[in-house]
Amino acid sequence: MAVPSGRAAFKKKDGVLTLSADQMHVTWTPWPGTGTPTVSLPLPNIANLQQTPDTAAKVMLRIIEKAPDATEQTPYSFHFTSPDARAEANAVKDVLSKLLQDLRSGDPNLPKPASSTGTPNANGEGNGGVSASMAFASSAVAGDAEKARKALIEAKTAEIQAKYQRTRIKDKSWHPKHVKGGQKAVFQMMQPITDALKKAQADYQRALAAEGVQATTENQ
Repeated sequence: MAVPSGRAAFKKKDGVLTLSADQMHVTWTPWPGTGTPTVSLPLPNIANLQQTPDTAAKVMLRIIEKAPDATEQTPYSFHFTSPDARAEANAVKDVLSKLLQDLRSGDPNLPKPASSTGTPNANGEGNGGVSASMAFASSAVAGDAEKARKALIEAKTAEIQAKYQRTRIKDKSWHPKHVKGGQKAVFQMMQPITDALKKAQADYQRALAAEGVQATTENQ
């Protein structure tokens, strides 16, 4: 399996996201990517993968790590920045999903995941992954929407200021609050969907518990 890579920013610093030669670690190295990786995540510790939808302006991949001795999960967000950002992100995520699936397949040549809780399934989602991915996607879309709203406000403000410079007449008919949309609108639109997904997941977990079944993403 070919090792994919992509130009991706981490904590606003440009770099390269890829896998180690043995395909057992996800690594991020500061640009140009020829030095020592400053992020190295063992595949067995990866609990979840989340990616922004194709419709989002930003192409981001979030990798959730849960080390064996850790009590909390640690998210790592990578923003792909090249002209082929979407293709690079998809390539990295597809290979990661396949490798993570292989880790659970019972192959004796591959180590098992540190924990079955939250282990990604074939789509890179773990327990609770649907609502987590929805929240992540909503945040990304909301950020883009807020930038677009602010751009409209800035353009309108500049237009009003230019008009005032020409005519010395203040335009009191417009206010920034008149520009709808933005982050607040996206969250208001997505909140009922997110709440419904969370409720469905909770109901499903209760139903399994009532039957004495424990949810797991391990392959049988």
